[in-house]
Amino acid sequence: TLSFSGVVTAGEVSIEIPSEAFLTLEEGAIEFKAHISDYAGNPAVPATGNLLKDTIAPVIESVDFSFGSTLNNVEDDEIASVTVVTSHLEDGQLVELEIDNTLFAAQVNNDQAVIILPVETLQSFSEGGIDYTVNANDQSGNHAPTFTGQFSYNTSIVSVIETTSETNE
Repeated sequence: TLSFSGVVTAGEVSIEIPSEAFLTLEEGAIEFKAHISDYAGNPAVPATGNLLKDTIAPVIESVDFSFGSTLNNVEDDEIASVTVVTSHLEDGQLVELEIDNTLFAAQVNNDQAVIILPVETLQSFSEGGIDYTVNANDQSGNHAPTFTGQFSYNTSIVSVIETTSETNE
């Protein structure tokens, strides 16, 4: 239990709590109470509130493109999805994917976000290695370490379509 005091002036009080005091508190919800009394010592009903101690940074666990590690000239004709798996990131927080100086984002739901890449974006890449970065912040402002990666864009891959025909003899 920590205790701090202040003086009420014009119906208000401001109490500064040193940051070192929070180091001893556990992660999570912290309930606090304000006990106030008048000059005669008559107590008022304590005011209560909550705050959240969150010093754990989120983590981007994995980034998976629907086309795998290589995008080819057939796959770039359809939208692609990018599944980002996270931990310690609250639902509704944004995950941002930057590819080729373009930013895409999606909200986290149950530790995952699915970002959609339009055909126009896929077909705008230059052939070769395409670098990307993924970033996210939790509600408390803790930043996930930046996730970086690369996939290949190869337009010379030929797709073979197998056909069969039946003949009646």
